[in-house]
Amino acid sequence: MIRWFKRIVLSAGLIIGLALIIAVIVWGRITHWGQSAAGSAELRARLGIVPFIILEPRLYRPFIGARLEGPVLFHDRDGVPTYYKFLFRRGDCIIGYVDISAQCLALLRFGWHYEDPNDLSDCPQHFPNPPTAEEAMDRARDVLSRYADATVDTPFLYGMGGPEWWLIRVRRDGEVIAWVTVSTWDGHVWELPAQYWDRPSSGW
Repeated sequence: MIRWFKRIVLSAGLIIGLALIIAVIVWGRITHWGQSAAGSAELRARLGIVPFIILEPRLYRPFIGARLEGPVLFHDRDGVPTYYKFLFRRGDCIIGYVDISAQCLALLRFGWHYEDPNDLSDCPQHFPNPPTAEEAMDRARDVLSRYADATVDTPFLYGMGGPEWWLIRVRRDGEVIAWVTVSTWDGHVWELPAQYWDRPSSGW
């Protein structure tokens, strides 16, 4: 009996070990930098969303049951890939989004549009009309107040296929020290470190 148990454990260990080796090889092939095929890039982006689903179940919960669309690759003004955007839909309604870095597959940002994701009474189906630059500055006033001694540049729209963010650059002595973004989707304000956008797009 003990002998059979040992055989079963050994066989299971070998199978699991072989599966892990194959998974590592496949993952290495998929994520290998330099693959330029669109299919491989999209597959890498889809793998990038997996940690968000597994590690952040509380944040992912509003998206359960929604249809996942994408990814769409966004570039900066110089043509450098910056991030992949996924959209979550219920019917024709966009209920949220997830952005995955095109450089390292890290989760950049996410958001949803309703406290109750089943309430679709006024859902956005496309990019909405963005707030004005003045409205964006007003929404970001509390965050910008922490940079009273710095220079705050005029906001500019950032995005592709539609204006997604008002991007506000904060500088001190000519050096960028922070970015503040205001979402055109839901007005959410994000404060980001200086290195977040190395080459921000200045035009949409």
